Amino acid sequence: MDCDFGIMHRPWHKLAESYDEFASMRGEREWVSAHKALAALCRYIDASIMKDSLYGHTSMLTLSISQTAVEYPPPPTTPWLRIEPLEDGDIEFCYEDTKKKERQWRRVVQPKDTIARFQRFVDQLGWSTVPLSE
Repeated sequence: MDCDFGIMHRPWHKLAESYDEFASMRGEREWVSAHKALAALCRYIDASIMKDSLYGHTSMLTLSISQTAVEYPPPPTTPWLRIEPLEDGDIEFCYEDTKKKERQWRRVVQPKDTIARFQRFVDQLGWSTVPLSE
């Protein structure tokens, strides 16, 4: 029997609130910094022209972004940008457009560079109609 749990994505401001809550629950400075960076990224998207064309949800602490609204369970061919806080406080970006991990695009940045890395990713893939990075 198939399960249908409905739409996976949440409004960007709600995702930002979740990361603020995660930051308040973590004691280590590195974790707090990473979660605050993800909250800032969600607010950035919420205030941008991409608000209605990118869809985000969380799984544990990972932010997953796609160009299409996806219902659960998602099709296995859905490409995702996964953005995850790492234990050392850095942020990992992984574009999962293939199931072969060695072929997936990956970058690790410091929290302060999260929005700039996201802008460059969006520009590289053409996820926005206007350039975001300088």
